[in-house]
Amino acid sequence: MLEHTFGSWARSIAIQYDLFACTPLLLSVGILLARNYGNHEETEPVWQTLLKVPPLWAALAAIGLNLGEVAVFFKVVPVLLIQLALMPLLVWGWAELSA
Repeated sequence: MLEHTFGSWARSIAIQYDLFACTPLLLSVGILLARNYGNHEETEPVWQTLLKVPPLWAALAAIGLNLGEVAVFFKVVPVLLIQLALMPLLVWGWAELSA
């Protein structure tokens, strides 16, 4: 709807707003609030808790690849390898261990 109303630049702004404003807030402040007001006691430092959030790592990797002007093809290859090769192997191994 944004693209139809305002043009193609509006879609880019919406994606950037989501990626650089909403998502980091949710994945940092949201996690810290949940940790603080949750039902269990957390003894590790805050920075260690944040390091365990995979979407933050993915966002940082995406920003690094973008700033490095890595071609889109090379950005997709690691994702394909992880999703189509590594993850099925990990799940299969986990299933074998728990069976």
